[in-house]
Amino acid sequence: MAERQRLAAILALDIEDFASFEASNKKATLSHLRNFLGIVRDSVAENRGTLFSAERDTFLAEFPSPVAAIHAVNAIHEDVAGYNEELKEAQKMWFRGAVHVGGISGTGRAVKGDAVNAAQALRNYSAGGATVVTGATHKQVVERVDLEWEDLGEQSVGGKDVSVLRGVENIDAYASGGAGRRLAVGLGRRGIAGIALGLIVSVVLVVFFIQQGPLSGGDQEAGGSSPFEGSAGGGLKKGFGRGSAEGDGEVSEGQAGAESTQEAAEGGALSVPMTLPSEPSIAVLPFANASSDRTQDYVATGLAEEVAIALSRSRGLFIASPHSALAFGSNPDSVPEAAQALGVRFVLLGKVVRSGDHVRLSIQLMENGAVAPLLLRTFDLGPDQVASAGRRVAQLTASAVGSALTAADVNRLKRQESADPEAFDLLLRAHHAMRQQNRAATDEAIRLFQAAVDTDRSFARAYEGLANAHLSAQQWSDRAPTDSAFAAAQRAVALDEDLPAAHSVLGASYLARGDYDRALEEAEKAIAVNPNYADGYATLSKILTWAGSAERGEEAVEQALRRNPRPPFWYLFARGHARFVMEDYEGAIVAFREGVESNPTWLANRYYLAASYAEAGDPARAEFELGQSAVRSVMPSVIAGDRTPYRNRADLNRFVEALRKAGVR
Repeated sequence: MAERQRLAAILALDIEDFASFEASNKKATLSHLRNFLGIVRDSVAENRGTLFSAERDTFLAEFPSPVAAIHAVNAIHEDVAGYNEELKEAQKMWFRGAVHVGGISGTGRAVKGDAVNAAQALRNYSAGGATVVTGATHKQVVERVDLEWEDLGEQSVGGKDVSVLRGVENIDAYASGGAGRRLAVGLGRRGIAGIALGLIVSVVLVVFFIQQGPLSGGDQEAGGSSPFEGSAGGGLKKGFGRGSAEGDGEVSEGQAGAESTQEAAEGGALSVPMTLPSEPSIAVLPFANASSDRTQDYVATGLAEEVAIALSRSRGLFIASPHSALAFGSNPDSVPEAAQALGVRFVLLGKVVRSGDHVRLSIQLMENGAVAPLLLRTFDLGPDQVASAGRRVAQLTASAVGSALTAADVNRLKRQESADPEAFDLLLRAHHAMRQQNRAATDEAIRLFQAAVDTDRSFARAYEGLANAHLSAQQWSDRAPTDSAFAAAQRAVALDEDLPAAHSVLGASYLARGDYDRALEEAEKAIAVNPNYADGYATLSKILTWAGSAERGEEAVEQALRRNPRPPFWYLFARGHARFVMEDYEGAIVAFREGVESNPTWLANRYYLAASYAEAGDPARAEFELGQSAVRSVMPSVIAGDRTPYRNRADLNRFVEALRKAGVR
């Protein structure tokens, strides 16, 4: 029996002129290649891809959509550009990329098919730092990725003459060649403008230090040079400009041909008013790992998240969710666009260097539109001080924007720190795994959180993380929270009542048990403990809608989206579900469709999308969404109410009737 084929986007990569590099210095080339493997593996995973072949300098990966593949290869080009900045010109290697959509079969290293062969053939028309596609693929991605395209005309690919286009982030600079070309590939027009801003910032910082001398206080390093000098061009630019896989759409039948479906682009984006709040508003961007050791990325990003968490406990501040803020770059050139996209006035940047068990953390606080920073400080942290870094930076930052943390805030944060450096390091590693947002990484996060608990039995935040990881693991099965999540959350709040995620997990668990009153009580506690906790508002929204208060549910999810405007898939379900219950079916369709694109394997968005299409009078699309075998397999439990815990039977009946209209029997 022939293997069943599936439609996918294939990314093919190799290193330009690799044989010459290997011949000139084989040992150094292989060392760089090992680091490049890490870059490729991370970027593929972050964009919902699967790396199925890695042989010397050639890599092959499968993605659910060409947009996800383009986002991944853009990230790879940018990270390679950052890596190369520390090398001599003659040592710099660059990837050639190609993306093609077509049929494949098999799994793991046995993946094969026309799409794989075509992508490898297509790669021959690429160049270092660039990505090539056929005309058909170009039509699918041109409006959804930030690239400029050079038309290479008709070329022979796999024995067929097809139009080929080469994409880079700044085509004029690319065409000029040399170092200028390489810089443009990584930065694009917005990045070049960012360099100008960064140079201005650097000059001002130098003048600032000359005038002021060293800052007083035990946290400031000796000497007067800025820890961010030259930062516009330094470090790995890991965020803005490359996008993410969320919202890119799953490959569907018909996309492989010359005409691509426009369904995923219809209906408009989810809009949230981003006006500045009345209180001081801050986003903490990912801190840069200033060393070349990528294994320490978890420390840099983890400390940024720790600062954001500490700041979020203040009722006098508005804090952008780390889920959205950490998607941006870590340099000053990211400040204007991050501030605008996240709707904040202030942006905190940082750099981290780890040497053994010591960490040097340098921060600067920027106000959008201002050139000089409001705050500069460097901390030299011993192993027993790293766990308190988030609190200490948060105290300085809050004071600098005019809304100092209260004594109660500070004491609460101190209480939540672990005295065991190993337990805190395990917590950072676990949070890093959670940010990868895939099944294997979530399982690894559960293991790491459990290890942190085993290391420090009084570490309430480790129990909180363990509960949240168990809850997140349910997205792969679309089932109710497990007893493991409930038990860990109960232990967390027994140790410390002021843990918002633990209360949210308890809320979701009580909902699954049909205890709506206790579910609402716990969800509301999460917001009371942390008024900036975006996930808490989204969880409260879900519970309110299931409990029969869809209007309040929509209000709560809007609060979540304002703080986290680049939301995970389940926020989109919360918004769509509230609208569905309120009979705003067109609005529900937009939300559910975005949810499907964000996570195609989570079925609730898909079967509610089908019900919304049916109620909106579009039975063909409703039937299409229900036509997938995975959706059909869960319909009996959906109709029985096992996956739809409505408090009001009338709400369940109306949903089931909508599914009947969509063709469920």
